[in-house]
Amino acid sequence: MSDTKTVQIIPANDWFFIHAGDKKPTVHVIAAWALKDDGTTVGLIGGVQTGPGTVCPGNRLVGVPPVLGTYKHLRDLSQAEREALESTS
Repeated sequence: MSDTKTVQIIPANDWFFIHAGDKKPTVHVIAAWALKDDGTTVGLIGGVQTGPGTVCPGNRLVGVPPVLGTYKHLRDLSQAEREALESTS
């Protein structure tokens, strides 16, 4: 996430950030969308980033991991992505 200032945060219901994992997709639940002062919108997830593609649980919102991935709505998740989501619940 860049050093731009967050100007607004809104809840994100049923949105996810998906990226490749070792053997299955890694699925992060998006808690909120952050609108930055440069006009970009980024997803926020709960936790603390510990490295590329990894997040440790925590009680603050952080940007998605800095890896190649995509945002998807619940209705657009593939079966493999749904199974990955269920295994982390």
